[in-house]
Amino acid sequence: MPGNAAAIDTPVQDAPSLLRTLAADAVENGVQTVVRRATKSARRAIETLEDSKDDAVHYIKHQPLKTVGLAAGLGLVVGVALGWLAARSGSARATD
Repeated sequence: MPGNAAAIDTPVQDAPSLLRTLAADAVENGVQTVVRRATKSARRAIETLEDSKDDAVHYIKHQPLKTVGLAAGLGLVVGVALGWLAARSGSARATD
């Protein structure tokens, strides 16, 4: 029976190596899955941005006056807000 004990010991001795291999394979598969999903999400985001750009170009071509008015109004609002913040910041420094 001593031959059987040696046969049993060999798989037990190989267990850590087998576990390391299985763990490495699992990690590698997980990394590949993450990379594949990230690539797919990035492609979808690029397609969405391209669609949005195409929609914006179409709108600008068909509604140029509305687009100019919208840009001017938005610029005015941002300018007033920044001016108000700058004035408020300047008055806060003057009181310090």
